[in-house]
Amino acid sequence: MCFLSVIIPVYNVEEYLARCINSLINQEYFDRIELLLIDDGSNDSSGSICDSYSGKYENIKTIHKDNGGLSDARNVGIGIAKGKYLAFLDSDDYVSDTFVADMINISTNNQADIISFGYIYKLESNELKLKGDKKIQVKSQSEMIEDLIKNKIGNQICFNIYLSSLFNDVSFPLNRAYEDIATFYKLILKSRDFVTVNYSYYIYDITNENSITKRPSLKKMQDMLTSTNEQFHALKSFLGSQNSLLTYLKYNLIDKYIYIFLKVYREIGCNDETKPFLINLEKDIANLMPIFLFNYGNYSIKRYLYYVFYHRRIKNNLLSS
Repeated sequence: MCFLSVIIPVYNVEEYLARCINSLINQEYFDRIELLLIDDGSNDSSGSICDSYSGKYENIKTIHKDNGGLSDARNVGIGIAKGKYLAFLDSDDYVSDTFVADMINISTNNQADIISFGYIYKLESNELKLKGDKKIQVKSQSEMIEDLIKNKIGNQICFNIYLSSLFNDVSFPLNRAYEDIATFYKLILKSRDFVTVNYSYYIYDITNENSITKRPSLKKMQDMLTSTNEQFHALKSFLGSQNSLLTYLKYNLIDKYIYIFLKVYREIGCNDETKPFLINLEKDIANLMPIFLFNYGNYSIKRYLYYVFYHRRIKNNLLSS
């Protein structure tokens, strides 16, 4: 059986794609994995690059489809994957040399529904310093939920591998940015056995100017808010009314609300389109206050204090603009 299916959505990434694919071809156990290249309607040479690789390697498959977005491409890959585990790799990123061998070793020696690992940012320089000692921790579901709520781990889908069966009734929401926030918690709630590895196997290239984080829009921030609210209500329901994590769950929500608010207010601006969104979000933040700052250390205190310090000025601007 194929050990790992790596799903790679591809859209207009001709500059980065070969590096991404080669990082997997060069793995020691390349024959134990399959690469699923989902060409999401590219109009540059990305599609032909995919075809050149799938023509050379039996375990690389190219799927060409009309443009439907990242979630749709990932869902197509999930539907045809044959691996015991699934991995998701963005086509402008890549993985370190021992990624596959180490994942095989870890899964052989540990029962794991999800294996989580670290990442580093790829900057303009080609010099990389992979971090970590590869120390393994076995965690329970409750520990993973706590880590997620307390921001000790992020929502990024790409920084884990997953048993394929977890996706039997889970898919990425279509036509929505920040789809990871709406998906990762569902996989945690379906899982029981977790392993975390202290090593940066994933190289996240932030030099791509087309990255979603570099092109904020009101639609994307609305999508992030929708996913954030879905996650909050699902985790609140799962934890129950007496759980000690509920305070931190609220703080997690405040932290994300303030992030979204300031992203729109400072980078998009207060205009006729954004003003109703900002006013409603400001009210939601106010309804969650006050907080005990001592317990807010897991979140961005700097961002929180900025919002509080400038709140009156911001609110007056919203009401007067």
